[in-house]
Amino acid sequence: MLFLSILFLAVQTSGDVYIKYDEIDSGLAMEILEIVQDALPEISAFIGHTYKRNIHIKLVSDAEEFQNLTKAGFPDWGVGFADAENSLIILCSPRVIKKDIDVKSITKHELAHIVLGEAVDGKRIPRWFNEGIAMYCSQEWRFGREKVLAIANFTNSLISLSSIEYRFPSDKKRAEIAYTESFSAISYIIKNFDREALRDILKNLKEEDFDEAMFSALGVTHKEFAREWEEWVTKTYNWTYFLSSNAFLWVIILIVFLVAGIISIRGRKNKLKELDKDTDLTFLT
Repeated sequence: MLFLSILFLAVQTSGDVYIKYDEIDSGLAMEILEIVQDALPEISAFIGHTYKRNIHIKLVSDAEEFQNLTKAGFPDWGVGFADAENSLIILCSPRVIKKDIDVKSITKHELAHIVLGEAVDGKRIPRWFNEGIAMYCSQEWRFGREKVLAIANFTNSLISLSSIEYRFPSDKKRAEIAYTESFSAISYIIKNFDREALRDILKNLKEEDFDEAMFSALGVTHKEFAREWEEWVTKTYNWTYFLSSNAFLWVIILIVFLVAGIISIRGRKNKLKELDKDTDLTFLT
């Protein structure tokens, strides 16, 4: 496919953003540039790193080309890809997958990967940590995410953080659990240690490996943190979560209405039967 246009956008935080796109997606390309322009400063502030390189974005409107551009092993349900080493973001046009996607969240998610990659200077960090920060930056904790954790816990389907340290499941449902857990783990750090502690981990990575960086910032090793978080998840999202959730309340209300409706219908049928009997008796007398 031929990319017909190249747009240039100057970013205030230093560094330029370029996007290549098919002419039919020009409106979407402009929207993506605006998203990057707005999101880059806030993501940089959250991570504690000012991005210094040019950012290149490819908005692809051909499914085969998207698969060719993304690395081997990329899931067929994925619509965004970040190559932090080359400061490259590849996005699949909604026209290709023929369904609506949250372009803003996806763009911010991949942008966070790019900024984070430069912040840690290419050092290896756990996949759950990387994805969790990207999800936090793109504000992907929506209604239903907690239910994912609760159902996974209830069905004994939770994934240990050590199992998603290097790669995520290719299965879409299992991957959803992995992404949700990653977001939850980062949120747990911010809530229990504060946001600056998260930045300290990233700063410490300049001179330490991840386990040392986490211990210096949080006072616990990587394994200790994983165990602490997993214990918290199993205690928080157990059967009592369903009892206290709005979803459970609405299920109860629905059941009550259904039972009331059934009783009402049966009551009417019984009355009709009694009326029929009375009519028959009157006719016979």
